[in-house]
Parts: sequence; structure tokens; C-alpha cells
Amino acid sequence: MKLQICGGGGLHWSRCARCDDEHGGEFCFQGSVLKQKIEEPGLILQALDEELEKSFSKNSNEPFNDGMDVGLIQMNKQNNELKFSGAFRSIIVANVEGITEFRGSRYPLGFYSGVDKVFDTTTVQLQKGNCVYLYTDGYVDQFGGQNNKKLNKVNFKELIKTASEMEIDEQEAFLEYSFNNWKQDEEQTDDVLVIGVRV
Repeated sequence: MKLQICGGGGLHWSRCARCDDEHGGEFCFQGSVLKQKIEEPGLILQALDEELEKSFSKNSNEPFNDGMDVGLIQMNKQNNELKFSGAFRSIIVANVEGITEFRGSRYPLGFYSGVDKVFDTTTVQLQKGNCVYLYTDGYVDQFGGQNNKKLNKVNFKELIKTASEMEIDEQEAFLEYSFNNWKQDEEQTDDVLVIGVRV
């Protein structure tokens, strides 16, 4: 099983997110999930959300106002089946017919303290040659262009559609050039991450 994590927002996952508990010990979210042997992406996000809320509210009765957007995929190389779950994140799948966006749940991990959240798992049957893209909102929200506006998702999807017809190394160069060409001399708005996987 391979898991790819694309995260954004106030909290970032590089290897694992950690919080110190009241006894000074470290809590590792990924370790918790692996310990419970959870494999379904939606259930993983559910478990992480619950642990995140527990960690932040352990020493306070006040609702916490921090969280993170996460896109999580599981790819089965044997049958090219993809499972996806998102916390305020979507993925894009590109094939010969065009691109399709699969939306995640309308909740981030954390943030909405005390709200019952459900993180659904979407199953997609991929074909050889398909490309799957996970991304943070930094690319889409970047200000630039002639009128100093956000790039927006419509334009981002057009870039992904164009990129998907290229070789993977060319896609990276194309998306980086397109981003910088849009941004010009403007400050970078947010963290930018695009992960592409070709089947």
C-alpha cells in the first residue's frame, strides 16, 4: 500500500505531525494510524481528525481554530484502483477524455471543534497512462497576471490538462514556468505543492 499526502494550511506534514501531551511525551499521528492498522483513506482522516482534536483540546476547554487541509490517496498497483479521501482538498484525474475533479469532504482536519465530520472514500478505476494530481491551494490562490488576480481553479485545471499530455519531467518544468509567469514580481501567496502520479 502506498499513501501520498498533500497537505496545506497552518499545519504541515513532512514526515509526521507531532504534539506534546501534558506528560511531555510526543504523539505521532502517523504512528497512531499505523498502530491501529487503518488502511481506508476516509477512516484514516477520521482517526487523524479525532486525535488532532484531542491533542488541541487536552489542556483547554476553548474551541481551537487551527487545522489542515489534506488529500490522501491509496493506489493498488495490481488492479490500478485508486481510493481517495479529502479534508477540504480534491484531486484531479487526467485521461484521454480530459480531466475529472474528485472533491473531498467540506471539512479540514481540526478547526471545527465539536462538529461530527464524515470523510468519505471515493474509489476510481484508473487506466494505464492516467495521471493523478494532488495539490495545495497555493497554486490556485496565487495573485498575478495583468490584473493581479488569483490564478483560480478553472485556469489551474487548464494547465493540468495541458501538462497531463507531457512526460512527467516536462510537466514539472511546465507547471513551474506557468506559476512563475503568472506570479511575475508578486509575493508568493502561500505554500505551493503539486504531486503528480502517472499510472
